[in-house]
Amino acid sequence: MYKSLASFNATGAAWPHFMLKFRTLLEARDLLYVIDREDDEPYEEDTDVDRALKLTQQGSRMINDAKVRGLFINKLSDDALSLVEDCSTAHEMISRLHRQFLSNSAASSLSRLDRLLDMKYDVSLDMSVHIGRVNSVITEIKANGGLDLERLHAAFCQECWPCLHICCCGSEGS
Repeated sequence: MYKSLASFNATGAAWPHFMLKFRTLLEARDLLYVIDREDDEPYEEDTDVDRALKLTQQGSRMINDAKVRGLFINKLSDDALSLVEDCSTAHEMISRLHRQFLSNSAASSLSRLDRLLDMKYDVSLDMSVHIGRVNSVITEIKANGGLDLERLHAAFCQECWPCLHICCCGSEGS
């Protein structure tokens, strides 16, 4: 399964699919907890079973974190690797790239919408491939909170008319 996992090329479009595959790989190896939580400290509200599991995982966290970092780093392009080279844990690496590539800023939303609207059907491909690509971008938009029209409007104005000091929506531009 690991060999078939393509390297992550440091693009927002590739991140959701890469992470789905990587999370599935970690789940199959009982290592998903390493990226899902920062530490294994049991909490008062944990059940006895959860508390026992966390204590067991706590004992092997350092070794398992090194395993996950090794798996992860070896699937990153140089561009993506440069974004996480100062991170000390797998959880920190994943969190940083998640924030980077699944940003819900207005500019990111505009970029995703742009990508969706620029999609053209390629007659050499099966229609299901095109529909899959469209659905992938729509899923990405939904996963990041959908489209906030107010924020999109402001981002669109700044994108289209960056030389204006007053944005078309009436607020001060930067």
